[in-house]
Amino acid sequence: MNRLVQIPTNSRNLVRDYVTAVNGILKLTDREIEVIAAFIRYDKQNAATPSARKYVAEELEMKSVAVLNNFVKALKDKGVILPIPDEKNRYTYHPIIKEITDDVTIQIRFART
Repeated sequence: MNRLVQIPTNSRNLVRDYVTAVNGILKLTDREIEVIAAFIRYDKQNAATPSARKYVAEELEMKSVAVLNNFVKALKDKGVILPIPDEKNRYTYHPIIKEITDDVTIQIRFART
């Protein structure tokens, strides 16, 4: 059985709405969703760069980048932010949240184990 569910959104909320839709897989808190969405809006390829951290901390009105770093650690621990192999201190995003576009479609298939 196939079901198509369309989620109304706009360009400002697209990333947040997409991450929320796949959050059953990622298991993020509401604040972690806000943080990862802000990182993706800033840079769709490279996660948690120093300039991105400054931008996200300011956009989400955090007291400092140090506060944001707690969320970055949680996102790394959950596998949402991943190290780029052979590149020290460079990170990317989990494949399920890379390259989010206006026409993205998610297909979920449950497999019995």
